[in-house]
Amino acid sequence: MLVITFERNESRHIDDQLKGRSARQGNPGESVFFISANDSLMKNLGSGIVTRTMNRIGMNELEAIEHKLMTNAITRAQTQFKRHHFQVRSMLFKTDQLLDHQRRFIYSFRKKILRPDAELMNELKVIVSNISIRAVSNYLTTKRSRWDWDGLIQYLTSSYFLSKEKLLSWSDHKKEEILFKINKEILNLVFLKLEEFTKKEFFNILKWLMLQTIDRVWQKHLSEKDRIQNKINITDDNETNKLIKCEIAIHQHYIQKIIEFEDNVISTILRIEKVTPKDLDETVSNDNKKYQFE
Repeated sequence: MLVITFERNESRHIDDQLKGRSARQGNPGESVFFISANDSLMKNLGSGIVTRTMNRIGMNELEAIEHKLMTNAITRAQTQFKRHHFQVRSMLFKTDQLLDHQRRFIYSFRKKILRPDAELMNELKVIVSNISIRAVSNYLTTKRSRWDWDGLIQYLTSSYFLSKEKLLSWSDHKKEEILFKINKEILNLVFLKLEEFTKKEFFNILKWLMLQTIDRVWQKHLSEKDRIQNKINITDDNETNKLIKCEIAIHQHYIQKIIEFEDNVISTILRIEKVTPKDLDETVSNDNKKYQFE
């Protein structure tokens, strides 16, 4: 039996299967492969050089080149493709392991929030503590002469509505004292907001806000993870370096999304305003006035 094909697959295993199908009842049969210089496998072999050489010596583009060196070169290219695909699969497997660890944390957090007896205030205190530590670490370095006090004031007043006068009064305090005071002040503002609602109302709002925010940042992380992998895969680094860079980039983006979650939860809580039926009536009345024509 004669098997004729018009390409060489990137996987030598598939080509070998085609060759094996030519055998019938002890007859080894025969297989012939016709390959174009425009095939993806040939392009990776540098078919452009071959084409230019053929044109230079006046060969017809339909004239076939048959040589064992060409066959061996194709076989080596298939081996390289096989190695490359294996390394890509290995990288995907290891990054999926990292993503699975992150996924477990996110899902366990969601389950904790959804429990009827969830200690949401404890979670809130942890988030406020993390925000305070980051603020001090980002703006107040080890040396007092390098402290970015203006940057810290701008960040805390715009994001969490802390009093500028209070912050200025702490400027001569030690870093640990400033951290304690920032943490306490943000918590006080949260507790003041709590007093505007009943306990049930506040906890329902807090639960909804946490779930909505964690879902949104997790979706962003998953989308960005694919972009990171695609971006690193097209670089010229070896597969080990690609894997390391990919893991670092995915982990850093994950940390950024957790920070975004914590910042959004607290800043949104401090911006919530309770609307009474009277407020609603006034809003509707004002809206109606906008559409009245003289």
